[in-house]
Amino acid sequence: LAMVISVWAQQNKGISFEHGISWQQVKAKAKAEKKFIFIDVFATWCGPCKWMDGNTYTTEKAGIFMNDRFINVKVQADSSKNDNEEVKSWYATSRQFMNEYKINAFPNFLYFDPNGKLVHQFSGVLDDSMLIVISKNALNPGKQYYTLEERYKKGKLEYAEMPYLAKSASYLNNIAFAKEVADNYINNYLFTLKKDDLFTADNLAFIARFLGDKDSRSFKLFSQNTSEVNAILGADQAQYAMKSFIAKNYIPGEQEQKATKPNWDVLEKTITATFGAIGQETVYGYRMLYHMDKKEWEAFGKYYVSYFQLALKRPDFDVNNLSWPLFENVTDKKVLEYACVVMKYAMENWYQTNAPAYDTYANLLYKAGKKSEAIEWQEKAVKMAKGTPYEKENIEHLVRMRNDQPTWPVAGK
Repeated sequence: LAMVISVWAQQNKGISFEHGISWQQVKAKAKAEKKFIFIDVFATWCGPCKWMDGNTYTTEKAGIFMNDRFINVKVQADSSKNDNEEVKSWYATSRQFMNEYKINAFPNFLYFDPNGKLVHQFSGVLDDSMLIVISKNALNPGKQYYTLEERYKKGKLEYAEMPYLAKSASYLNNIAFAKEVADNYINNYLFTLKKDDLFTADNLAFIARFLGDKDSRSFKLFSQNTSEVNAILGADQAQYAMKSFIAKNYIPGEQEQKATKPNWDVLEKTITATFGAIGQETVYGYRMLYHMDKKEWEAFGKYYVSYFQLALKRPDFDVNNLSWPLFENVTDKKVLEYACVVMKYAMENWYQTNAPAYDTYANLLYKAGKKSEAIEWQEKAVKMAKGTPYEKENIEHLVRMRNDQPTWPVAGK
């Protein structure tokens, strides 16, 4: 991958980005002016990067803050046949940035002190207010990621500083280091506290984010004190944390699934044996998604039912986005009837003002043979969708229901 420095110029009110100078000249200018260096590493295909170009970097607020304190540089993370000599002159430096600073997501922000030392890094789309917050952190030794990392490795970081460091490492996808810091903080500090001091929203939320494996004290804290954790964090938050851990560590990722077909039967047996019902629930959910992605509709319907029988009150996925493809592609009457139960619960609890969900529920009722009830709900869907992009389709569905015509795809039509 080659990276190139951008030559686009900003309007005066926004951030002023340097162009036409080398990395060595950027560092020399920063040192002479006693300013930090801000580098925005972006890619031409990156939507969030383009959003920041048009919405973050152009504001007067961002310009005033960043221009006064930083030498600002935009670096492009892809190359093209249109690259000029100035662009090509940055290739070596840009490759160095990518390799040395482990850049694997965009936009990615590098902050160097006036001596050219990397002190802070962040990845993710930011509005102007959050850009200023992150940039203020880059100016503060107590918030600089690499300064804190260095102190941690020397054993000089206070426990109170570890949560911020762990979260920052996580943002940068430095998962192993984030887990190391989090485990240190959880096991050597939080678990030394009295229960009343341990069981606070901040402490439990941090533990939830960095939950350990089944035999760890943190996982046992959540599995053995589910009601108490939920009373503080909110309904089913303990279960969500455990399911998230299981999914990240035991379910094959999307790319792995594409490379090798998962043995779901073995996964279900192993994960259920290890984690019990919460593990089985997790496997059912991801097996359901797998079959939907593969358009294996009979299996998708089966695991839709299996999943929601366990997870109806705490689904990990959008119910409407699962129920619509089920309506379109599944013909099993019992599965359709159960999907009606699922959508009814979702309508009562989450979708009171969601026009597409009204349409989904009505269509499920109709396909399940409950015509009069379906028409009643489809009339609500039409009314709710009035003036929206969904209005025309909802009216078409209502007409078809009244005329006893299929509202779902029919082969050959």
